[in-house]
Amino acid sequence: MQEKRLPDPIDLFVGMRLRARRNVLGLSQQDVGDCLGISFQQIQKYERGLNRIGASTLKKLAVFLETTVSYFFDESDDNINYAESSKQTISIIRRYHAMSEYNKKVFITMSIALSGKDEE
Repeated sequence: MQEKRLPDPIDLFVGMRLRARRNVLGLSQQDVGDCLGISFQQIQKYERGLNRIGASTLKKLAVFLETTVSYFFDESDDNINYAESSKQTISIIRRYHAMSEYNKKVFITMSIALSGKDEE
């Protein structure tokens, strides 16, 4: 009888970061799979940590998802964990990325004023 192998914690973390970045950009698993020339089922396996992502694939993902390779490994507390964010927060982030630079500045100014806290 073969024992079921658990995903490596690093593979799980990288997969979580992939899913988070994909969601922030409003992309489907199919969109990402099409970019890499693989099926959406393979993207599901990457996101669940069931399959490891090779170095060249990780580089292609970083370019397609407009981030760096190091993003997938960054565990610092300064990064927002989008996978745990609410759908409302993700919606706000998507709308922010769609704004002009001027509107982004206005949005940030309004956010600081409404929160009652100085910018950190």
